[in-house]
Amino acid sequence: MRTLRTLILALVPGAIALAQTITSTSPLPNGTVNVPYSNQLICTNCTGGVWAVSSGSLPPVLALNPSTRVISGTPTTAATYNFQISMSLIGAGTATKNFSLTIIPPVAINQTSIPNGVQGSAYSTTITASGGTPPYFWSMLSPNSDGLTINGNTGVISGTPTAAGQFTLNVTVSDSNSGVASRSFTLTVAPPPIITTSSLPNGTVNQPYSAQETCTNCTGGSWSVSSGALPPVLSLNSQSGAITGTPATAATYNFQVTLTVPVAGGTPVVVTQTQSITITAGAAPLSVFTSFLPNGAVGTAYSQSLAATGGQPPYTWSLALGILPAGLTLNATNGVISGTPTALGNFGITVQVTDSTQAS
Repeated sequence: MRTLRTLILALVPGAIALAQTITSTSPLPNGTVNVPYSNQLICTNCTGGVWAVSSGSLPPVLALNPSTRVISGTPTTAATYNFQISMSLIGAGTATKNFSLTIIPPVAINQTSIPNGVQGSAYSTTITASGGTPPYFWSMLSPNSDGLTINGNTGVISGTPTAAGQFTLNVTVSDSNSGVASRSFTLTVAPPPIITTSSLPNGTVNQPYSAQETCTNCTGGSWSVSSGALPPVLSLNSQSGAITGTPATAATYNFQVTLTVPVAGGTPVVVTQTQSITITAGAAPLSVFTSFLPNGAVGTAYSQSLAATGGQPPYTWSLALGILPAGLTLNATNGVISGTPTALGNFGITVQVTDSTQAS
């Protein structure tokens, strides 16, 4: 006997394992030394997976949570770290991906000192930072900043110092990741240089001229004529400020002197002053006017005055060559040759006259 039965086999959809994929991109966001770090890895179809570092190593102190896939900790060493992350899912295998993570140094102020300034002169210097995560923001909490301010975005300290002395500037920089660095700077402000020569003496044509430019707070300063001109032949010594020479032309000369004073570590300070020198024609050249002497007689009183022109009286007379006849003398003050000659003969003499400027 045979029995038959028809059976129906139904095929229904079963559980299909989907591929898991770690989708976080490499490199991971940077971290900063001494700043807490936290980053969660992203994965597709990874529910319930177990996470681990399968090769390489995370930055020291940082760790990967095997269930939450969060890398966290406070890094202590700046460097770039390469490692592999694996995600294991029961019944679905393991997904892996290579990553790199850079730990950067903390934000720091680069400068250790700032340039000096000068009272009353514009001041500007730029403070810079490195490390951390830009952009940076600057501030200066200084009750003794001598009138200076800092630009919060650029780090430029600027202004015009109002007093001379030493001042403390407490500068702080913060980055976009809440990192902070501070440094105290000492600002030395010097008194302003001042040209103290209010006027210069007049001069005379063909007479040596000498005058001195003077100043205060001007150590190492350099002098120059910045406009106009000195009298011809006169010159200004750039180091000493002395004006010297022998002027040749009578006139009044107007000019401007400039004093440039170096500032240690800063911008030189320039001060100017307008001055003038008048050169006058003066007297005619000095010369002996007397061209001959009348004869005399032995035993008879003799008197003859010498005459000079030009120069600057009073005059002083003397014998340059020869000797007077016995019995005669030359008065140095009035130029009179007088006395009673006692000997016959012809006597040749050369007389010399000197004026009050010692020109002969």
